[in-house]
Amino acid sequence: MRASRIVAIAVAALITVLLTGITSAYASFGATDEGYGPTLAAAEHNAKLTIQGDYGPCQDLVDYAYGQAVDGTWWVDVSGECSNYN
Repeated sequence: MRASRIVAIAVAALITVLLTGITSAYASFGATDEGYGPTLAAAEHNAKLTIQGDYGPCQDLVDYAYGQAVDGTWWVDVSGECSNYN
């Protein structure tokens, strides 16, 4: 009887650890990244590629800042909800 209680407690602890690992693996978080290019469209495209590569998969990507440098190139900052912990 006592051995079965120990086994039951060990199984419950193992299930808890496994479920905790599964939920944290799929948790999402807010991420930001930037991109640069010769045009605004190119900079936006590069920013979205960068955030997907660094933290992806990401969704709900939004340009929250952009501008043009003195040399005529553009930069874009994007943010989104991502789910990979790279």
